[in-house]
Amino acid sequence: MKVYPSHSNLFHGVDMAAADIDSRVEICDASSLVQDDLSAKDPQLSILASEDFEPSQVVGMMAKNKFRSFVQKRDSHFVNDLNVSSQILIDPNLYFAQGGRGSLPEVHREFEFKFRSASDKPELKKSIEQFVSQIGSDNVSESVEAILEELYMNAMFDAPKEAVNRGQVNCKYEDGQYAVIRIFQNESRLAVVCEDPFGSLNLTKLMNRMDEVYQKGAGSAIRLDDDANGAGLGCVMMFEHCESLFLGVMPGQRTLVTCLIPLGISNRKRSQIKKSLHLIHM
Repeated sequence: MKVYPSHSNLFHGVDMAAADIDSRVEICDASSLVQDDLSAKDPQLSILASEDFEPSQVVGMMAKNKFRSFVQKRDSHFVNDLNVSSQILIDPNLYFAQGGRGSLPEVHREFEFKFRSASDKPELKKSIEQFVSQIGSDNVSESVEAILEELYMNAMFDAPKEAVNRGQVNCKYEDGQYAVIRIFQNESRLAVVCEDPFGSLNLTKLMNRMDEVYQKGAGSAIRLDDDANGAGLGCVMMFEHCESLFLGVMPGQRTLVTCLIPLGISNRKRSQIKKSLHLIHM
């Protein structure tokens, strides 16, 4: 495992026994990097890491320097999150092959719902509410509801519209096609996943819009003539509700978004958790 700089304190007190990080991947302490350091790194084989970056800083650094992965240090999850990030950087197809499940080391419960029209939404909402209610006393319903609403709107309306804008022939849900919502749960996290068959998400454009929202504020960043406007605001909202956001796209084929939500903590503490971000492009 390569770490930059070598004297970084990022791994102080971390049990690295379970680390499985490819030797080609370098972990860069984001707090110690200056622009010259960033320019010298390979964004395709580097993981930015920190324990104190705000969401706006994470988005800004990745948008400006084309990095694909930013992992924040958080208790026992740090090593697993680095492992997942390393695996995806080396083989992005792994993320798509696992359908979002690979973001969690183990899964105790799971849920899947396929949809292709607005008429499916009431049943989708009811099914998700039933699944979430079985989590117990944990207060995650607000975050799950907000994230799922954005994921549903993106898959049902934004993805087909963007496919048209990009000249794709397949720009609506044909017979046999559908979007999928999945939820995976283990003892400490919930993974909320959405997949659509269009692959129309432009990661560079989206990151620039998210950065603009953070820098200017939602009100100042709104441009009514910009189709990416809603996507930028929506992704910022999802990022704020989760602790780790995965944005994956196979152009013209699939878009796969995963939001990890921590369990067993209050809404206030959940909102204060430092956030990780992963961009996966085939």
